[in-house]
Amino acid sequence: MALDPTLVVGRLFEELAAENFDFTITLTDGEDPDRWVQLRAGSINIPYPYGDPPQETLPPMDLFGTVTWSVDSWEPGRYATIDWGVDTGPAREDERRVLTRLLTRMLEGYHGVPVDSGRWTVEEE
Repeated sequence: MALDPTLVVGRLFEELAAENFDFTITLTDGEDPDRWVQLRAGSINIPYPYGDPPQETLPPMDLFGTVTWSVDSWEPGRYATIDWGVDTGPAREDERRVLTRLLTRMLEGYHGVPVDSGRWTVEEE
């Protein structure tokens, strides 16, 4: 079954509305467990196989568009945790739509696996 990023993000926001700020959603590629994305309140955690800082490596990938972002933490060759903020573009979007767009870009643009491939599994913690 194809992944619906709108439903995934909606689920995260349900938990945030219930003040469950430690809630995490992990999406994993069923064919390659090294491809994953974790969503938490205000942050996205991704595998990071690069040695250079994310501030240098990620911008050319244009994953964030007009959304403000900063690196919360990272470890070369292991992971990067990205804090994301508001959309600064001319047609600002609400947080749900911004995060839905970011999630889609992470899955397709960063990992190269289409959202509708059926390969993504979802785990809630």
